[in-house]
Formats: sequence, structure tokens, C-alpha cells
Amino acid sequence: GELLRMALDVYVGASDRNDFFLLHGVTAAWAMERVLPLLDREGVEGLCLEYIAALASVYVVQGAPTLRPANTRGPSALSDSADAEWATLVEEVLARADRDEHVYKLAQVCAHVRRETPEFHPVCMEATDRVLHTPFFFAPPDYSTA
Repeated sequence: GELLRMALDVYVGASDRNDFFLLHGVTAAWAMERVLPLLDREGVEGLCLEYIAALASVYVVQGAPTLRPANTRGPSALSDSADAEWATLVEEVLARADRDEHVYKLAQVCAHVRRETPEFHPVCMEATDRVLHTPFFFAPPDYSTA
């Protein structure tokens, strides 16, 4: 859960943009958490270190946007209002005309995270709202000053 929370915090905290590459940090962390139980301790440590290095590298290549605190206010996932808020967002995701798989994947990860860890509801709402309503940000690295 901690790596996934870190990835969500980086994706949501990296300004208000929908960073296409940082989004993959979230979905990769979720997938990695499915694999970790199959590994021995050495494998877990190695994979976690590689993941952290990769996420940090992508963050730097994307210009190291100033991180702001993730949304920690709002109802918990255990409240009726939070569930209604989430259901409305899911309806929007399912009604999308463009069918971009990245929107669905992030929403699916956030749905799973909300069920497993209710206190992640605010950051999952913010992440899903962002991927749904904000155009993808693709920042090609500018190596001209290097």
C-alpha cells in the first residue's frame, strides 16, 4: 500500500496537470503489489528499489514539478456521501465517448484502492477526477540546456 500511496501522491501532487507518465507510476505500483506476494524477501526488496528509482526518474524527467499535498480533506470512503460522490464519478468514467484505456485503468486502480483502504478516498477521488477532466500532459524533455 505504501508504494501505491506514494505514486498517487506524486501523480496528484504534481501540480494540477494530468501527467501521462506519472499516471503510469500509479498503475505500475498497483500491478506490482499484485506480484510482490509471489516473491521472496530479496525479490521484494529489489523490485521495490527499482520501482522507487523508476518513479523518481520519471518525476525528474517530467521537470520535477513542485509537489503539493494531496487532498486529505473530505469524507472518508466509509460515508454515504463519499460513496455517492464516487458513484457519480464512475458513471462519468463509463459514459466517456473517447474510451481512452488510461482513464479506465486509473479509475479501476482507484476503485480497488478505495475498497482496500478507505482513507485513500480523497486522493482517489482527486486522481480519478483529474484523469477524467484534464487533458493528458506529455512533456518532452528539453535537453538543449544540458
